[in-house]
Amino acid sequence: MRLIVRPRLIRQLMEVHGLSIQRTAELVGTSKTTIEQLRSGQRIDTDEKVAARFAQALQVESDALFIKIRESLSEETLAA
Repeated sequence: MRLIVRPRLIRQLMEVHGLSIQRTAELVGTSKTTIEQLRSGQRIDTDEKVAARFAQALQVESDALFIKIRESLSEETLAA
């Protein structure tokens, strides 16, 4: 399952919590580049583990930051 990012919300929550890109990267356990890309919308998806750590760092549920979508769509969905 892919998780699509909500960059504007990520930016706002980082500001509310006073988190820099560097500090967020440390809390999430990923690179500054990944945080920058997710925050700017340059990178639109991530895996569930990163999403869960990101949500924990920003003190929200993962569903608030990321939208879950299926990897493939059924033929019925495509036909609609």
